[in-house]
Amino acid sequence: MSSYGDGALTPRRLVLVFCRSPRDESRVKPLAARSRPQAERLHRALLERALAAAAETGADVRLVTTPAVDDMRALAARYVPAARLEVTLQRGDSFGARLEAAVRDAFADGYGPIALLGGDTADLTGAHLAGAFAALDRGAGAVVGPARDGGYYLLALAAFTRAPFDGVALQTSATFAATVAALAATGLDVATLSPLRDVDDAEGVVALARFGSAPERRAALALLSALVAPLARLALPRLLASAVTHEARGPPILR
Repeated sequence: MSSYGDGALTPRRLVLVFCRSPRDESRVKPLAARSRPQAERLHRALLERALAAAAETGADVRLVTTPAVDDMRALAARYVPAARLEVTLQRGDSFGARLEAAVRDAFADGYGPIALLGGDTADLTGAHLAGAFAALDRGAGAVVGPARDGGYYLLALAAFTRAPFDGVALQTSATFAATVAALAATGLDVATLSPLRDVDDAEGVVALARFGSAPERRAALALLSALVAPLARLALPRLLASAVTHEARGPPILR
């Protein structure tokens, strides 16, 4: 989708949204075993936030995802104009290889600068992406948005480099720090954004239910309700038995 003029490729900004489909995400992330419909709804709400934020930038958007491409294209088309949207499959044998391939392919296709983000970040807005692109415009070679769990929710690059992928352990509590160090070691000026929360586990879902924006908060509450309901049903007979026991052991009734 990059434009050509006078026979030369004109680089254009691209937002890479790298994610599983909501259905696949609900199968992989914790909490989904007994509540997949509610988990899928939550992951869809978070992905919709990412797509809306990407669309706000005016950049092209490439959604790099797992199978069910047609469903993902239909979802993304609700937020991104068709002329600026592309949906492709992830490729590679590991998470790091798939991530690197997505970034490498985008630069090889003539895009740049590029902002990479996942589909599971609460409170992400177009302003975060605009801030990343602005930092690159001012001369930064890379921008990293730290996640509160120690990972990162955004990686923006002015040009391709293997530094954030080569030898950096991804999906750990030290990923953000290791990524910044690896980029800085190549001589790049690295800017950082404000931290945001990824929703990867029960703690993230509870935080989203308390502090998230309306659509995600409703989805988080629905997931928590689905998780708590079976426990409540199991506990109810014990609570009733306890209530009867305590009543029988109460003070004598004076007549």
